[in-house]
Amino acid sequence: MDPIRYKDLLINFTYNFSYYANNHTGNSEGEHFGDKPITFYRPRVPPELAEYSILGDVLEPNFQAIQGLKVVPVVADAQGPTGTALKPPIDFTWVWELKRPELTISIWHPVAPPGYVSMGLVCSNSFRPPNIAAVKCVREDLVIPARVDGEVWNDRGTHAGTNFSAWKIAPPSPLPAEVFFCTGTSIGHDQYSMPSSVNRAFALRTHLPIQAPPAPTHAPVLSGYARPSDFERNHATYTTVLPWFVISDPLLTPDQQFIQSPHYHLQRTEHYVLVRHAHNNTGDVQRYNWAIHSSESTSSTQTNSTTTGVELSVETGFTALFKMTAKSNFSISQSNAITQGWTTSKTFTVWCTLGPYKAVGVFLISYAYRLLRTDGSEVGEGLTLQPNNSLYWAEYPPAPRSVTIVETPEQEASSLLHE
Repeated sequence: MDPIRYKDLLINFTYNFSYYANNHTGNSEGEHFGDKPITFYRPRVPPELAEYSILGDVLEPNFQAIQGLKVVPVVADAQGPTGTALKPPIDFTWVWELKRPELTISIWHPVAPPGYVSMGLVCSNSFRPPNIAAVKCVREDLVIPARVDGEVWNDRGTHAGTNFSAWKIAPPSPLPAEVFFCTGTSIGHDQYSMPSSVNRAFALRTHLPIQAPPAPTHAPVLSGYARPSDFERNHATYTTVLPWFVISDPLLTPDQQFIQSPHYHLQRTEHYVLVRHAHNNTGDVQRYNWAIHSSESTSSTQTNSTTTGVELSVETGFTALFKMTAKSNFSISQSNAITQGWTTSKTFTVWCTLGPYKAVGVFLISYAYRLLRTDGSEVGEGLTLQPNNSLYWAEYPPAPRSVTIVETPEQEASSLLHE
């Protein structure tokens, strides 16, 4: 697939691994020394990605072969050998070692140059540190601090000379229009408790491109005093391109996603429906109020979302397909789009003060979401929401106006909204 680019960092992926070692005793199937099984793997960069480097080794808490089943990122500098996105470690810090007839292995933490960070642990099949060319460190502005998650493995029962536990690295809550994701490696600790915040863990980051509809604007416009036709429909579709690794595709394994659908498209279509129209053909100011009913519906009872405003947060779940690594930010560019939140179907009142010889149209906005694979096939089922009291109003002749929304009868709060 084409690499993902974030600033001058190129990110690609490999599902090839070299077996390093495990704690299998060699006797009966599944038997191991130590309390828990563990297999050590090194990501292998395929020939077509020869300029890429790994960011750490993989600790798999079982004896399952992960070749073709697990996918991890590899990185390269967009500027080539003279670039500054990546640098080799300046040294390695010893973390843990074990010598038994069945296994000799040591684990090391790369020491990053100033201004760079190391992303995970590196193994050695001796008690000497790895070659510094084995792994790369990443410039600090290309990563984001991550959190330590569940335990991967600990060495209880191995009778090693020191305690050791390995822990997952989990991405933080995403910022709008960004993806944070981890490298598949681990953070090490010399105790069996979860590491404290002084242990530095990091995630890679990249932007989510949003394809907006072309100009002219799709929002409704009153071209005269007459009421627009009820059959007139205004809509526009925005698309966020999502990388495969933030989607749990029910039909594809990770390596199949990587090969067959490296990108997914999250489409959000805005629909504007006229709900009220008024024409003040007098020379006096007129005041109008209308009761408007809003609702929320989905095409599947399995679909669930906590959409806020017009922002769909991937980690909240869209048909239970999104992993907790990305957030797409859809924003309405129109200055007179009005939003007041609700979570259930309700009726609210719109008050409008209209000047002499003016006309106004009030439009309710709904949002339809679809998730598509690279080949255009749909993942899961669609979702249709009116996540807020989402109104758009147009006036003729155009001029700034004020609209008041009163939520009734269960809420007394009201708000005055100005364009």
